This record gives sequence, C-alpha cells and structure tokens, in this order.
Amino acid sequence: LVMARATLERRRGNHDQVSSLFRDLIKGANSKAIATELSIKFSRYLRLHMADTEQARQILSTALETDAANPKLYLQQLDLLINSSPIDVNAVTEVFERALAQEFPDKQKLLFSQRKVEFLGDFGTDLAKIEDTKHEHNKLVATVKEKEEAALASAKKSMSDEKEKTPAGKKKQLSSTCTFPYAETGCKEKSISGRGELPVSTYFPRP
Repeated sequence: LVMARATLERRRGNHDQVSSLFRDLIKGANSKAIATELSIKFSRYLRLHMADTEQARQILSTALETDAANPKLYLQQLDLLINSSPIDVNAVTEVFERALAQEFPDKQKLLFSQRKVEFLGDFGTDLAKIEDTKHEHNKLVATVKEKEEAALASAKKSMSDEKEKTPAGKKKQLSSTCTFPYAETGCKEKSISGRGELPVSTYFPRP
C-alpha cells in the first residue's frame, strides 16, 4: 500500500513526499533483500525523475553497507556511473574492483571481470592498467575452467565407484533378458511343478 501511495505521489509531482515514503519503506523493510530492492527503485527514481545522480549514488552506497554481497547493487552503480557525463573512469573501475573482491559465484565474477576488460578497453587511458586487467581476467577464466574440469572428473569418479559397489547378483539381474525389471510382462520362468510358465514379479520374493 505504501509503495502504491509513493507511485501516486510521483504522478502528482509530490517529489518530497515520494522521497520520504521511500526512505520510510527502506528503513522499515524486514529483510536485506527487500531493502535492497527498494533502494534500487529509489535510486532510479532520483536519477531518472529528479536528475539527482549524486543522491542516487549515495542511496546505493548506503545499501551496500548492509548488503555488500548483492551483485545487483554493483550493477546499478555501474549503470549509474556509465550513464553519467563525463564518465569517471576511476570511479567505475573502483566499483568493478569492489565487486570482484566479493565471494560471488564464478559465473558472476566472470561477468564483472569481462565487463571491466571491455570498459577499460573503451574508456581507459592507462595501457599498463588495461594489460593487467586482461591478465587478471585470463587467470580467472583459467581458474574457473580448472574448477569445472575437477568437478566433472569427481562426478565421473563417483559414478564409477557406485558401479563398482553394485552387487554381482544385481549386475547379472540387470543384464538378463528382462529389459523392464518392474514390469510383469515380458519376463517368464518355469513354475515349481514345471507346468506352464508364470510371470516373474519383482514385488514379491520367489519361492
């Protein structure tokens, strides 16, 4: 309801009231995730409706103090800074470096690292810094690849170990002419009296 009211006040042009409502919502949020989402919305409002880039940046920085491991906040900071004029290359680079210092999943780290390489390639002026960034990115790619290969090898070994643990009798049963061991049709054996054939049922033990 409060969010709906903030939207209504925005349409009415009551910007001070909108800011007040957003701050109350963020302060009263019952989880970091909700507070972060509200902070992102508030930051966008300040930048796009109020043209207050500095205040929008401050809102994101405050949110990072309590939710530093949330990649969305770094992406929002990057979006804000890259769409500012003139672009502050050092400020953008610092955001990339703070993001890469977090314990993000490998896929997320590769994304930030690749974007840092591309950004410095487009806007950087320090050739040594650009080459160092490329070198660090290549190291990260190699490390992630090694981890993936190790995980794949471990999974294959586990499957092989499971096969080795399978009892011999069970192996023989699985390799028999009964293709579907849980179906009663298609698998037959002689009855005790030798008269006729009875279907094998895997739901009951054989006599």
